[in-house]
Amino acid sequence: MIVGTEAVARSARRLLRIRPDRLRVVPLAAHPAFAPWSGDGPDVAAASERDHLGLPVRYLVYSGRYDARHDMATLPDDRAGLARAALRFDVGEALAYAPALPPARLAALVRGARAAILPAVSDAAGLPALDALAAGVPVVASGVGALPEIVGKAGIIVEPRDPDRLAEALRTAWADERVHRRLAGLALERAAGHQRSWADVAADTRRVYAEVGVRNAGPPAVVSSG
Repeated sequence: MIVGTEAVARSARRLLRIRPDRLRVVPLAAHPAFAPWSGDGPDVAAASERDHLGLPVRYLVYSGRYDARHDMATLPDDRAGLARAALRFDVGEALAYAPALPPARLAALVRGARAAILPAVSDAAGLPALDALAAGVPVVASGVGALPEIVGKAGIIVEPRDPDRLAEALRTAWADERVHRRLAGLALERAAGHQRSWADVAADTRRVYAEVGVRNAGPPAVVSSG
């Protein structure tokens, strides 16, 4: 069994009773479109996406679709529910809804964000967190599955199904300049280091299959004649 993080490997051993020698960790990679802004002057692409959605200069981004893995006890389970909740708390004007975007445009939108949000109750891959960190953006995420291992010190980890703690983490990422500078600096350090690619993931996966194939083949057969 191939998994993306040590945390998921531990869960597989505990929940599925998989023997350690049957597990291999092959870390996943961010989408190649996600990288910090490296041009001269302002990030024109990020500003364009921000203006297209009518966003202020400072915003948070939640990159994902509604599904069972996300923390629906904290986040309403569809756009209409989210809009009703926002209206109830008089924050409807603070929300903007983006359609599904191609990777380059989504990367620009994430790159311009103050932080990325990933509330979840289960997440074995953490791809939005990998993408945000590859763009140099800190992450506020639930402490489940692969997320704490992926985010590390470049974000804030909170317990799932706890709206108050999530709100406090978002307030910190939004308003605490000292904390945000530290988190953003760590995210940019991660992004500036060696970026794992999907070619690396494929190569490591091939090596696992080759290792398992050799191990399972056993000793060569000996044929005797005469």
